Amino acid sequence: MEAESSFTDAKDEAVDEWSALLCTQLNGSKNLKEKWSNFKKLTKKNENNLVLPFLDSNGNILFEEEDKEKILEDTFFKGNHLNANNFDNDFYTEIMEKYINITLSEEVEEEGYMNEEISRDELEGSIAKLKKNSAPGPDNIFTELIINAGDSLISTLLHIFNKSIEEGRIPIQWKRANVKFLKKAGKSNYNHPSSYRPISLTSVLGKTMERIITTRVECYVESENILDIEQEGFRHFRSTTNALLNLTQSILDGFNLDNFTLAVLN
Repeated sequence: MEAESSFTDAKDEAVDEWSALLCTQLNGSKNLKEKWSNFKKLTKKNENNLVLPFLDSNGNILFEEEDKEKILEDTFFKGNHLNANNFDNDFYTEIMEKYINITLSEEVEEEGYMNEEISRDELEGSIAKLKKNSAPGPDNIFTELIINAGDSLISTLLHIFNKSIEEGRIPIQWKRANVKFLKKAGKSNYNHPSSYRPISLTSVLGKTMERIITTRVECYVESENILDIEQEGFRHFRSTTNALLNLTQSILDGFNLDNFTLAVLN
């Protein structure tokens, strides 16, 4: 009992010290941005994300890393959703035909930028959006190296990216990923793979080039009004908030007109 009481006192003292430090840091902040930055630093969780031992179907405890890796692989990478036979070939063919028609259309040729070489401004703009302190992919290249790249490295990357577009190929390392498993919050135990979620750490060079191509595609798709006007997801300056506002407005309009409003959600 004495040890438990001492532990409780020490814990309460540590919490008080942490609260005092948080208040001091927040009160000393010069602006809202600095307040938020200090708050995130002081409340950031440093959680150990090691995968704990699993229980197999027979109730055996699996401690070996190879055994845990096998269960995670079977759970996340060998499911029926990855079976090629489950894909809708007709739908795939239809989408590919639309894609080919778009890429070969006169509008794309006239726009020019879709097939132009990547410019230095595009590359530097993509680099500027990289997140610092991100974990590297299989090529072990850190974002800090690219963010602080000098003229020589920028020129080399520009040559590699344009060569990739010219030949229609990308390095195999850009297609690979280091998969990490993070614990889901609020789980009662972590002895089952469903208590984890996988994240893929991909090549920073691959992500840099992807952003350039994505920006070009987004610009064309938006300027040509290819997407449905009501699509909110995966678009700049659009969000679920817009969708909720539109739904709310439709309900209010129907109410004012003494009509019913139907919604199909999945």
